[in-house]
Amino acid sequence: MIMSQRVVKISALIGLILGTSVFFACATTQDLKGQSSRVRMSDVNAPLGLIVQSAAFALPGGVRESSENRRIFQSKHIDLNGNRWDVLSSEKWRAYAEIAVLGDRRPYSVEVDVVVEERESTDPRDQEFQPVGQSRPLAEKIAQKMKGYLEDRRKKRDLIDEFRAF
Repeated sequence: MIMSQRVVKISALIGLILGTSVFFACATTQDLKGQSSRVRMSDVNAPLGLIVQSAAFALPGGVRESSENRRIFQSKHIDLNGNRWDVLSSEKWRAYAEIAVLGDRRPYSVEVDVVVEERESTDPRDQEFQPVGQSRPLAEKIAQKMKGYLEDRRKKRDLIDEFRAF
């Protein structure tokens, strides 16, 4: 499913639950205060390969899937505390993180979003979940982990890597 289609479905569901209309701006879901539920890091002046490494490092549970151009990454499912989600768990809620690298050259922008899903039935064997919202605190935690990785890598960068001929 394409990311924008997922955003539309989640926003429509939230709008139905709240009984209000939900507005879109730049393909991101807006809450009632007008603030985006995604965390955006702008002016990331690092090589794309390093940003990809930091995304893989920061995603809780590891990367579940990525887009063909390796600009959008989804994590494996996690619980609402950010720990790896057990498939045999009877918890009603689970989440997954999505990291999108935006821009075609430096400096890049990176968006982090955490989608929360709810189990459709009370039967723990039922693995059908529906997206019901987003978690900004978890998204901020993942973004901080990415920033920390990028800062540590800058301190430990290899001098030879800085003088590539091409």
